Amino acid sequence: MKSIRIFKILVLLVLVTMLSACTIDLPTIDFPAINLPDEININLNNISDAQGFFGNKVQVEESFEKTISVDELVELEVITGLGEVTVRSSSDSEVNLNITINVGAENEEEAKKLLNKILEDPPIKVNGSTIILGNLEKYNLPEKHSVGISFDIVTPFETTLISNTGLGDILIENIKGPINLNTGLGSIVVDDVQ
Repeated sequence: MKSIRIFKILVLLVLVTMLSACTIDLPTIDFPAINLPDEININLNNISDAQGFFGNKVQVEESFEKTISVDELVELEVITGLGEVTVRSSSDSEVNLNITINVGAENEEEAKKLLNKILEDPPIKVNGSTIILGNLEKYNLPEKHSVGISFDIVTPFETTLISNTGLGDILIENIKGPINLNTGLGSIVVDDVQ
């Protein structure tokens, strides 16, 4: 459901971009003057701002940490429809996760209920040294709710990484790789990947 909504937004953005390149001759219509501010700022770098922009009235947010011990090369897959992904390395043989979950809903009760459901069983799947983060399919989310998850991850240097975001930045520093990174709308910064 979430991926369908993100896909619709991306299609809309593509159509707007395509239409902005078209020239159409329309008759001139005189509209009454409207006083508008000189500047309108919409900051989509803040997850709660982005979710409010997409129609939810209330957002609740909570962060938590988790450490996963690993013995060998880490295979890490990070998926988020709305959120940022940061991955850095350390010399430890563990993966340290700092996860921030932001839930948007029509009212605070609905938002807290969904947030607690996710916190009780976070979207973390571990199978040996393979770690999959952010898959929200098991929650059967109603389309009227939005969930953003940001990941700040410290992992061993020898990590294979796949990261996909719909709306959000990806920052990767000092890991061996290989890496495969995709974002629908956001920046990708890679520093010192071998």
